[in-house]
Amino acid sequence: RFGEIAARRGVGLSITPYSREDATPMAAELQEALATGIARTGSNLSARRLPSGAGHDAMAMARLCPSAMLFVRCEKGISHSPLENMTELDAGIAIRVLIETILELARREG
Repeated sequence: RFGEIAARRGVGLSITPYSREDATPMAAELQEALATGIARTGSNLSARRLPSGAGHDAMAMARLCPSAMLFVRCEKGISHSPLENMTELDAGIAIRVLIETILELARREG
């Protein structure tokens, strides 16, 4: 499709991969704690495990310590863009999820 667009516009196109990273698995125990945190917010949301093709700090951190990511719903599904926007409600839910997740991890540690 990119080639078609370039030809139609009369421009050249070349694609050169500059980085290839293997998928970085996130820590199962942290994913479970996040799922519990989501459930405890009382929202109608449920945990989903999503692969991410984007490079994140969690890729580097996972080499040092257990890591996980919480994806927050963005308006129109747009992320990693200047057009990215989230509502105050979704930001509040994310904060509650993080609080509940920290409390869950503390409970597990005893």
